[in-house]
Amino acid sequence: MFEAGRKRWSSEGLYQPYDAFAAGEPCRACHRALRDVEGMAEEPPILDAVSDNDAFRSAHTACGFGFWRIQDCSTDHCHRCCPPPPLSPRQIDVLRELLSPASSGPLFSWYVELTCEHAAFVTTGRADEPPHTARCAECDTTRGVIVAARSSNQRAGNPSPGAAENAEATSPRFRPLIDEQWQRVARILQPADPGNRGRPSADARTVVNAIRYRAHYGIPWRELPPSFGSWQTVARRYRQLAADGRWEQITRMLGET
Repeated sequence: MFEAGRKRWSSEGLYQPYDAFAAGEPCRACHRALRDVEGMAEEPPILDAVSDNDAFRSAHTACGFGFWRIQDCSTDHCHRCCPPPPLSPRQIDVLRELLSPASSGPLFSWYVELTCEHAAFVTTGRADEPPHTARCAECDTTRGVIVAARSSNQRAGNPSPGAAENAEATSPRFRPLIDEQWQRVARILQPADPGNRGRPSADARTVVNAIRYRAHYGIPWRELPPSFGSWQTVARRYRQLAADGRWEQITRMLGET
C-alpha cells in the first residue's frame, strides 16, 4: 500500500522540494498548511485549528492509516493521502553520515548530471550502483541524478577526473565498436516499424562510440575529444536512448553493463 502511495505521489508531482516547503508552500495533496504562520499555534487560533483537524480526520477516517503533523505545526495530515514533508539539507547530510558504511574499502568517483541541469562529482563505496541523488552546490539542495558515469580506475583521494587525455593515460585503452558489434547495435537504433525505416544517421556509430568513450573514462560530456563531434549532440542523444531503454539494451548486448 505504501509503495503504491509513493508511486502515485511521484507520478502526480506531489513530493515537495525543500525550498518550496521552506517558503511556506502547503501540502500538494490536501492543500493544508505544513508550517504555522507565526502565532497560529497560540490561543485563540488553536481552537480553530482543533476544529479544522477534527473535520479533516472525519473526512479521512476510511483511509485507516492515521495522521501526522510536523513539530510546532497545528495542522494534521493523512498518512495515506499526504506525502511526507521533505528533509532539510542538514537532515540529509546527517542521515548520509549515519548510513554510510564505516568501511575502509575502495571509494569510487562518479560524474553526475542532475535534474537541475547542473553537474557534480560524487564519491560512493559501490562500483556497480550509481548514485540516485546528489548534492548540488549551485542550488544548495539535493537533486535527482539523470546521468551518471564512473571512472573505471578513479578512487576518492586521487585527483578528480580531468581532461580526456589524462583519463586515457591512466585507464585501459578504449576500443571502438568493430563492424560485427555495430551491425547488432544498429538494429536497436533502427525504428521498429519497417514502414518508417530510413537510412540510419551517418554519425550514429560515432555517437554510440562517444557515449561508450565517456563512460569508459568517466569524463564529463564537455571533455569528449573533438573527433566525436558536438558533445551537446552526444549528450542529448544519450538521454533519448536512456529514456526509452535502448541504451540499456545496447550495453547489455555489448557486455558493458
